[in-house]
Amino acid sequence: MRSYWEIILSGFFSCRAKEIKTKLGTLLQKPDATIDLIIPYPDKPEKPVKTQKPSPEEALQWRDSLEKLLQNNYGLASFKSFLKSEFSEENIEFWIACEDYKKTKSPIKMAEKAKKIYEEFIRAEAPKEVNIDHFTKAMTMKNLVEPSPSSFDMAQKRIHALMEKDSLPRFIRSEFYQELIKSLLTLEMFQILWTLLLIGQSQKKVPRASMLTSFLDLHLTLQTFAT
Repeated sequence: MRSYWEIILSGFFSCRAKEIKTKLGTLLQKPDATIDLIIPYPDKPEKPVKTQKPSPEEALQWRDSLEKLLQNNYGLASFKSFLKSEFSEENIEFWIACEDYKKTKSPIKMAEKAKKIYEEFIRAEAPKEVNIDHFTKAMTMKNLVEPSPSSFDMAQKRIHALMEKDSLPRFIRSEFYQELIKSLLTLEMFQILWTLLLIGQSQKKVPRASMLTSFLDLHLTLQTFAT
């Protein structure tokens, strides 16, 4: 006959399993009927720099908001890493450079950064030339006669719109993003179940052997979810 804690853990795990399946089902739903395949990445993206990982809920919000992705340090690093694997990182690097530029207080440093951004991203045949229309480029060059915090605003907005329309959907459909979501959901389940097991063990209602068995069962179940 099962103990009280075994019944509690069984019920909890059943509920979480359904929640995980629901989240994964939502993730894998196609927002556009013309999109049938998950996009594989040609070269495995580099791991993002060490920073606080988001919750599964936060990461899932990136599907509908580039702004939320860019505001999250881990999301920004992941997005940049993915685009770098596609050899198309110039847009996100330009956006990051603009954000840094706008925070600059010294007029001298601002002028130096403005020149560097222009030479690297804006001028014709620049090493990382971004795709902006002729009017936007002309207005940006006019703004750079007297650099100000808003000099690159128009160009940055154009690139933000381009990433939102093109780069973000590719990122969301990529194996890279879907594996990230699965790993976050797995980690969340481990953390919650481990906490419950520790509480049960501290109250001497879950023997150590039962804790190990429960953890092994959890691992096997999560492997099933990931396939």
